Amino acid sequence: MGLQTKRCKWYLLVFLTISLMVSDQSSVFATNVQQKIGIAGNFSGGSDSTNNQWNKYIYPAALLAMEDFLRRRPEYGEYLQFLLLDYGGKKERVLSTTQRAEAEHVLAVVGYDQSEFAEIAARALEELRIPMITHTATADRITAEREYIFRVCFTNSVAAKELARFARHRLNVETVISLPISTCLYCTDLHNDFGRHFAAFGGRVIDQRSDIRDLYTTP
Repeated sequence: MGLQTKRCKWYLLVFLTISLMVSDQSSVFATNVQQKIGIAGNFSGGSDSTNNQWNKYIYPAALLAMEDFLRRRPEYGEYLQFLLLDYGGKKERVLSTTQRAEAEHVLAVVGYDQSEFAEIAARALEELRIPMITHTATADRITAEREYIFRVCFTNSVAAKELARFARHRLNVETVISLPISTCLYCTDLHNDFGRHFAAFGGRVIDQRSDIRDLYTTP
């Protein structure tokens, strides 16, 4: 998926969020108090291969969505603004962004692109009853049994099932080796669900070690 496509997805997500928040909380805007929507991302972290490559597109896309929304509903122009929540690609900074969201009384938070960050934020924001929408965090547990946490992408379990189906029925693979990275939510979810579905489709998983790094320590 190209950067331009991701920017377009962010525009649509933020536009939808603004529309929902306004329609659902019209009484809030009747107070004539400025309202905020949090935009959470790794805006200051290094531009490595994890996520910062396209986080730089998040805020411009959000601004474009806000501009387009206000052309349609100009009466909200002086009452809506964004609050940037920058966790810099560090887990230890995620909680501080949720605390700031609470302190600033945001209507909702959009972002937290990777599952490891989104899970931390989801636990806190669910307790605070602040709606959160993640656009790319796919770990199933992020939204499981939570009322205020949402996503606009597929889950790992869905991806794992389709990967298993493709491998078994389209590629006619009968035996696979599945090796996750144990510290990665995305990896462990795919590992567990892929093995289960692949077996259900008649395949065989011959290596269920818990971490790919075991290859270097285990005969």
